[in-house]
Amino acid sequence: GIEEEIVRLNMGVAGEIARRYHGRGIAGDDLDQVAYLGLVKAVRGFDPSHGSDFLSFAVPTMRGCGRW
Repeated sequence: GIEEEIVRLNMGVAGEIARRYHGRGIAGDDLDQVAYLGLVKAVRGFDPSHGSDFLSFAVPTMRGCGRW
């Protein structure tokens, strides 16, 4: 569906966000997984009627999903 497509298209963004936190004592795979979870949560929670674009909403969600 459309949600899966949006996730697929933005996995690179999630990976880049996670990479910023690599080397800080948490396994890289765990950081990636948390960023991808944040991406899925952002896709499910995004409401375009609020006037922001998706990445403006998603990036903070991906960063804040875990306690990096």
